[in-house]
Amino acid sequence: MALLGSVGPLAAKDLQVEQLFARPFTIIAAPQRHIGRDGRTTFANLVGEPFVALGEQYVHAQAFRVLNHSAGVRQRIVFRSDDVNLIKNMVRQDVGIALLTDLAITPEDNLQLIHLTDVDQPLFTVSLVRRQNQLTTPVQRQVISTLIQQQ
Repeated sequence: MALLGSVGPLAAKDLQVEQLFARPFTIIAAPQRHIGRDGRTTFANLVGEPFVALGEQYVHAQAFRVLNHSAGVRQRIVFRSDDVNLIKNMVRQDVGIALLTDLAITPEDNLQLIHLTDVDQPLFTVSLVRRQNQLTTPVQRQVISTLIQQQ
């Protein structure tokens, strides 16, 4: 049993997938950086902005490629890391902006969130995944029930 993040819904014939929620990706920026209007912009309007990005094993890299393709642009990545906190620190220091979900940001991060207004943008989707024929223990059933009720 696993909680998995993906770009859009998961589907596999040998797995039982319960989508828990889906949220849009957002742009994070240093408080002093001026981007968009009223906390909103399109991905294409970010051309020329330096991006700091999460590594390829994160679904954010796939979402970044989808946004580039659908907007018809090629955004510039100046730094990649597998460390979310390092990315947030670099953004706070105004090295660049980043594509994350708002779930990764807390008020203590002191970052601004810019919501993308692009139509048909990818969604960060979290699913509970387990094998179809998996026998579950009472504790696992309780965890599954709790996660599904939190939707």
